[in-house]
Amino acid sequence: EVQNQGVGRRLLEAALAQAKARGFAWVQLLVSPENPGAVALYRRLGFVKCGEADLYGTHWWCMQKEL
Repeated sequence: EVQNQGVGRRLLEAALAQAKARGFAWVQLLVSPENPGAVALYRRLGFVKCGEADLYGTHWWCMQKEL
């Protein structure tokens, strides 16, 4: 219902701002490469792929962003 309206981007930007305000130097997250919308969002916000992992029966990409 709210897809493609910028809600995810605004939520993530708010979370990143809070992390920076609390003194974090970077943020890492796991994303499924089978979720191209999420991967594209993270890349648009400056995240880069830094590794891969197999956890919980799923293959993930590890992405990180310096704050």
